[in-house]
Amino acid sequence: MHFFKNLSIQTKLNLASLILGALLPLAFAPVHLYFLAFAVPALLLWIWRQENKKQVFFNGWLFGFGFFFVGISWIYVSLHTYGNVPFIVAGLLTVLFIALLSLLFAVQGFIFKFFPEKIISQAFLSFPFLWILFEWIRSWLFTGLPWLFLGYSQTTTIVGAFAPIFGVYGVSLFVLWLSGAIITFFLDKRFKSRFFSIGMIIFILVVGGILYTGIWTKPAGKSIKVSLIQGDIPLSVKWQPEQLTKTLTEYYNLTQQHWTSAMIIWPEAAIPAPSQMVFSYLDAIKYLAEKNHSVIITGIPVVKTLNGKLNDYNGLVTIGEKNPQVYLKRHLVPFGEYMPLRPIFGWFLKDFQIPLGDQTPGDDHQAPFIVNHIQFAPFICYEIAYPNEVLNHLQNANMMVVVTDDAWFGHSLASSQHLQIAQMRALETGRYLLFATNSGITAIINPKGEIIKQLPANTIGVLTASVIPVEGNTPLMRWHYYPLEILLLILVLLTFWV
Repeated sequence: MHFFKNLSIQTKLNLASLILGALLPLAFAPVHLYFLAFAVPALLLWIWRQENKKQVFFNGWLFGFGFFFVGISWIYVSLHTYGNVPFIVAGLLTVLFIALLSLLFAVQGFIFKFFPEKIISQAFLSFPFLWILFEWIRSWLFTGLPWLFLGYSQTTTIVGAFAPIFGVYGVSLFVLWLSGAIITFFLDKRFKSRFFSIGMIIFILVVGGILYTGIWTKPAGKSIKVSLIQGDIPLSVKWQPEQLTKTLTEYYNLTQQHWTSAMIIWPEAAIPAPSQMVFSYLDAIKYLAEKNHSVIITGIPVVKTLNGKLNDYNGLVTIGEKNPQVYLKRHLVPFGEYMPLRPIFGWFLKDFQIPLGDQTPGDDHQAPFIVNHIQFAPFICYEIAYPNEVLNHLQNANMMVVVTDDAWFGHSLASSQHLQIAQMRALETGRYLLFATNSGITAIINPKGEIIKQLPANTIGVLTASVIPVEGNTPLMRWHYYPLEILLLILVLLTFWV
């Protein structure tokens, strides 16, 4: 304790920034300390108000480093435990990536110091605007890391009820306004400022409560019975040739008691070999599916010839139909599914044998799956995390299907974070979302973003439920993010007037 008393004020602020960043991921799944999403930005704003541009840049970087070190350190697990990258190299790559990503918060803080210094302007205008701007930048920079946006922490709260109108970025904005109201109330002693802060809190909570009870979509037909298969095949053996027969047998056995389901979903790469290698197995499964009037949707590697060259894809196919439907993953993960700047990083692909590490992206425009006259928008793993891409590819689908293999995340926070992102997509679009994983957490999510049924992680099991196809568009689906963009533009203009 004596040690901390002897620290300089600047060192204490630096340490506080690092700790605040490390605390914020606890606002998200699986911990769900929602209040941290309001408290942490308020305290960070208080720190930034004390310092100059240079100090804020460093403080912002420290905050980002703590945030990402706790929130996305599962990258190390993916690289080392399952990507066969030596622990020293994996550790260095993870720290380097986190350090670079933290620069976004550093730049955010630096720019913040150019805006007017009135607390009410900072709390409600410039600080929220810059936070949302840099969340958006993070969604596409270097192919994007749309993870741990502030709005995801409120997926199941009344603040999350703004999602069908403004999307996850809009929810982040309302969280920051609540945070701004808290800090303004304590820092600005003027009656009108405190009155405005209390009014803002009441307004957001009342409107959010009203929206929480609303329904934006309606049933588009009768419910159908679906079964999601969770095979829990360890990644350490999944891609070994001698394991293939055992894996195929397990999915066959798990499916046998569920042929009464209209649709059966197997996770990403449930069949860890292209169709050319397992055609007899696929024919047998197809026969049983047709016999029982059911359709299987499964992840499988797809090999296609394009311009005389064989290309590998991360695919999703239907089994049990005369004309199988195929979806090819559009948004690939760099270093995990494809190698960016191959002349520079080609050694990485050669030296570290990552399964399916050299793939080709599918076409941007692919038709939804149609099963029993119901349109399903398919997504593979990480794709569901990109807000704009989901809106662009949802089309007129009545439901969403996500297949993934979250075994890549090990026993980290990532599986729960991934599922929470999927919950937000269901809430934004007012549609059921079927989330099928290899090792968990397999879940069925309703149009309110609520998990109605799930399987625990790292278990073998089958999740069966009846789900309802829906039709109609939420305001977000109609207008995308244009209303939010207009609102943010207004914030910028007001910043220099208030």
